[in-house]
Amino acid sequence: MVILTDITDKVILEKNLLEEQRVLNMIVQVVSNHVPFSTLLLDYKNFCTQDVPFMMSAFTQGDTFHRFYRNVHNYKGIFSQYGMLETAKQFDTLEKVLSKLSMDDQNQVDTFIKNHTQVNMLNYIEHDMEIINQSIGTFFNRQKSFRNLRRRYQQIIKHLGYNPFT
Repeated sequence: MVILTDITDKVILEKNLLEEQRVLNMIVQVVSNHVPFSTLLLDYKNFCTQDVPFMMSAFTQGDTFHRFYRNVHNYKGIFSQYGMLETAKQFDTLEKVLSKLSMDDQNQVDTFIKNHTQVNMLNYIEHDMEIINQSIGTFFNRQKSFRNLRRRYQQIIKHLGYNPFT
């Protein structure tokens, strides 16, 4: 006599639990390192909006390709450290494409440039940032509001010539 047990629900629950652990790890990393993370986001946005268009226009000149590859590799590692695995997967895919790219084949280079100037690299972080914003979006907004409130408080104190600590 054979007894079959349906473990589909258990497998689904285990999968959901692993995903929740990954998300929680990402959120803990972001919150506990919110200042460097905010700086990383600004640097990444500058890279995407300023550096990438320049690098694509001079892709085959000098060491531009190697600088671009190095930046992709570095961002992959940094976002991985924050637990942003979906973002890291995007960079890993791009890194694999770059490693297979032959600089001697101009058609291949042109196709890569065409595809990656149309693809907005800012979208690479979209999925993970959506999860972060759903979970702690108000945290970052409060941090900015707190800094503005603190700055305003210091201006008022300075204007009044009052030092509450004397």
